[in-house]
Formats: sequence, structure tokens, C-alpha cells
Amino acid sequence: MERRLLRHAEETLPALYPSIRPESFTGQTRADAFCKACGREHGNRLEGEGPVEVECIKSHKGG
Repeated sequence: MERRLLRHAEETLPALYPSIRPESFTGQTRADAFCKACGREHGNRLEGEGPVEVECIKSHKGG
């Protein structure tokens, strides 16, 4: 279900917004595993309050 939702977002949101940026929190092992399973990896750290957020960017190695 989650993969279908991510795929749908990747297909439809670029037509509505100039850029999209999936995010995750460091140390979330299930979220990290999901990102990797969908061909994504952690990218830049995002600044803000609270837990450290990182971009989940599409990997060039697969996906």
C-alpha cells in the first residue's frame, strides 16, 4: 500500500507543484528500510526544530 501511494505521489504531484521532497527522520529504522526498498536514500539534512529531518531522494543505484 505504501509503495503504491509513493508511486502515485511521484506521478501526480509534479504536475501540481514545482518541486516535491519526501522527508524522513533519522533513526527511524522502518522508514529507512522503506526508503531503501523504494530505491531512495537519505540526502541532505533539513534545518528546523525537533528531530533531525532528511530528504529521501531517489537513488541512482536502483529503484
